Amino acid sequence: MDQYLNPQIMELESSFDTLRTNDKASFARVLCRTGDHGKSLQLFRQVIEDLQRDLGQNHEDTLEALVELANVEQAYGNYADAKTHRETIKNWKLERRGSEHEETLAAKVMLAETCTSLRENAEAVELYEQVLKVRGGILGDGDTLTLVRRAKLADVYHASGNKDKALALRSDVYTRRKNALGPNDADTILAASNLAASCYSLAMFKRRKNVAEEREIGELLSQAEKLQVQVLQYRRKTLGDLDPETQLAMGNLMWTYYELEKTTEAKEVAQILYNATKSLYGSNHASTRRAGLALALFQEDLSSAEAIQQALNENDPDYEHATNIVETIKAKRSFFRQFLDFICCGCL
Repeated sequence: MDQYLNPQIMELESSFDTLRTNDKASFARVLCRTGDHGKSLQLFRQVIEDLQRDLGQNHEDTLEALVELANVEQAYGNYADAKTHRETIKNWKLERRGSEHEETLAAKVMLAETCTSLRENAEAVELYEQVLKVRGGILGDGDTLTLVRRAKLADVYHASGNKDKALALRSDVYTRRKNALGPNDADTILAASNLAASCYSLAMFKRRKNVAEEREIGELLSQAEKLQVQVLQYRRKTLGDLDPETQLAMGNLMWTYYELEKTTEAKEVAQILYNATKSLYGSNHASTRRAGLALALFQEDLSSAEAIQQALNENDPDYEHATNIVETIKAKRSFFRQFLDFICCGCL
């Protein structure tokens, strides 16, 4: 229905200023739902001006309209403005509702999400931890909404490089969701995907920094593999191979196989991924190129990797990746030749 209303609303654009406040708000919501965030912002800002004039800045109706304005600012990418509004909302809720009221907690969560968008991770962590301390104390850590917020806190930990905390929290969320919802619930699968990402990320970090034995790294990668197999099976069954979520799951499992030196399995998944991305996007799409590069790496197919590299210009975001793949294949071939030379010399 909204898509039919949008053109009719835009016919009234020249007279937006003359509309009643409720009509402005209704039209702004439709425009927001149809993705016209710019015009939606224009109307919501007029709504705020009207309400501040007629009811005052601290009236509850003004604040609720400010919530909607902040949501549109967030969706439009105006994160600084969204943060200003959400701080106002949080402070108002804290003063009027108290620190333990769900509306106050929800306002803190919305502010934390904006802080995350601004990469102000320390502030986001502080807000989420405040919310979880109150929420967990009242309803326990296994409450559905509490789990959602614990998962968001884990995401911030992960984004800010606190990999150990992210892994611990994601493991807890996954276990609770699996126990409550079963292994094949959509929320459980999402938790499994996030936990696998933490296992893989921590393993790669430890390997790069040389701060752990290969046994520990292998255990993390094996845990990631087990979870990724579960996720991919679910995605293929529910969405099919041509869905981007399924293809993302294929890519994640493919690289885990590669790090575990399970070359045969990595090749098999890479071939399926390449065929799927080619069918969905065509041969020249970035996703197809990346899948093709991975397949070339696993097959040590230098000519295919070079063909993809040569089709890119140096400013393309995939050029450096393609170059690295080409050089890796060359290095592998050089090592193999040196190994054969050594064997031959030994035989003589």
